[in-house]
Amino acid sequence: MGRFLPEFPASRKKIIVFVPHSDYLNYLLHKFNDIFKHDVEIDLMDDYLSFEMEFDKFIDLALSSQEFTQIELEEITLLPLDVGETFTLRCLKNSRTFQYWIDLRRSDVLDFVLQNESLTTFFQPVVNYKTGKVVCYECLSRGIDQNGELIAPALLFDLAKRLDVLLELSKLAIVKALKVSKQKNITQPVSINFPPSILLDPDFVYKTISDELEKLKMRPEQVILELTESEKEIKEFEKFVLESLKKRGIKIAIDDFGNGFSSLERLANLKPDIIKIDMGLVRDIQKDRLKRYMVEALVSMAKKSDIQVIAEGVETKEECKTLFALGVDLMQGYLFAKPGPEPLREIDQNFSK
Repeated sequence: MGRFLPEFPASRKKIIVFVPHSDYLNYLLHKFNDIFKHDVEIDLMDDYLSFEMEFDKFIDLALSSQEFTQIELEEITLLPLDVGETFTLRCLKNSRTFQYWIDLRRSDVLDFVLQNESLTTFFQPVVNYKTGKVVCYECLSRGIDQNGELIAPALLFDLAKRLDVLLELSKLAIVKALKVSKQKNITQPVSINFPPSILLDPDFVYKTISDELEKLKMRPEQVILELTESEKEIKEFEKFVLESLKKRGIKIAIDDFGNGFSSLERLANLKPDIIKIDMGLVRDIQKDRLKRYMVEALVSMAKKSDIQVIAEGVETKEECKTLFALGVDLMQGYLFAKPGPEPLREIDQNFSK
């Protein structure tokens, strides 16, 4: 199987550097000269800088120097050309941001995960405060690198997003979560993160998920798809896909509710089965009257609409008791259990004391 990601151009290249403002070129020229110790001849043109060196060495030097801010990494654009290749407008389609080339330089571990389906699933329980019982589990993916070490999920998924392979990684995470849940003999529903971009792949939504459920002898009612907050509006055809999933028995949840893109609008448009209150609203809620008012109103609205409410990120008994007093029965967080490779079957009841 070939790489999921482009090969990094590690050989000697003619490197063209573009900046958003031409008055920044002189400043950047001085910064490069400091990094290269004047060992590299840099040409200053009207609209860009140009020099020759090994592209991997250039990226590694830039990284180790720690001279560039995040804004610079996102605004500066690099175009590596073969030595002797003429720079033309047609070449511009191969230019990418500084950050992209840095990410691609670091991409071996991500490509290893995709190639080898090297993901494992951790489980964090959602607990009913009244009964102390586990009502469902959230499935959280962890990558495994070439040395068998776990990769932090934020690092892995953020890198996948920036390199435009988040869809492939998310599909793998969903299928893995279903398989591991079955292997662990989990009978409660399992909740799996479901980025909106997957809605653009009907073959995966309609066929792959259905085939996996049938193969694993799992019922659709055992699956909750957590739609993560999105910066984009969910289009009508995407809502149609979500509605068709709900008709099959799969539940839809909105993750991180109250943080991000137009939560109330998404609630009205998508009509989910579950909303998960973002930990930003949960943290120290017992000390913040406005947070309590917001959660109380949200719970009232959800109950009238037959929507379940889960509070995420519950870490203290005070938060737990305050949330319960506001009408939240279902909670998830470190107070009950951290995510782990084995699903916790019984919960320590000290949280209610």
